[in-house]
Amino acid sequence: MIGPPIVGVKLSLLPINENIVTEEYISWLSNPTINKYLEVRHLVSTIDTQRRFIQMINESEDTIIYGIFCEDVFIGTIKVGPVDKNYHTAEIGLLIGNSHFWGRGIATESIKLVSATAVRIFELRKLTAGAYESNIGSIKAFLSNGFLIEGKLASQVLDVNQVPMAVILLGKVY
Repeated sequence: MIGPPIVGVKLSLLPINENIVTEEYISWLSNPTINKYLEVRHLVSTIDTQRRFIQMINESEDTIIYGIFCEDVFIGTIKVGPVDKNYHTAEIGLLIGNSHFWGRGIATESIKLVSATAVRIFELRKLTAGAYESNIGSIKAFLSNGFLIEGKLASQVLDVNQVPMAVILLGKVY
């Protein structure tokens, strides 16, 4: 699904299509510093695979993806979905790929903006997210938006050094 543009204070969330995928975007997905908390680190991402991924989301009825733009620069993505239509729930996932924008509250504002829009568009009653336990910035961004820690999956994943790590489960009921 292609959503409406959303303008915030620090950033804009804009609908994207497959043309947003460039070598720079692919470099984010393959950079160990940037992808250390992303499951995509286990895949080989190419321009073609990522363009198909974005096209598939835009053609779906239960998922929405936005490009995060700050100072007119494309710096990442945020996705909501797929929506569970039986329970009116969905998951949020985000990537701030341009590390020059880390630590500026971009994730916090992106979560706030996309949450309000997704709840309205999809008639959601709850949003969820998951984060590696060491991804303190992401966890704080969700907590700042009223998400609560609902659980912890002990030793759920292996970090980049193959050390077992917990996944923190977050949720917000509307």
